[in-house]
Amino acid sequence: MSPFCLIDVAGIRDHATVPHDVRESAWHARLSGWMIRLRRAFHS
Repeated sequence: MSPFCLIDVAGIRDHATVPHDVRESAWHARLSGWMIRLRRAFHS
């Protein structure tokens, strides 16, 4: 894993601990899931 991935994971965890609108957090979870998939595809 690259350091950027570790930073993003930490940021996502911090974001998840803050209460947000359900729609916003669901959208954010979907977006970060896609970003992780794309990164894995490009880095592999």
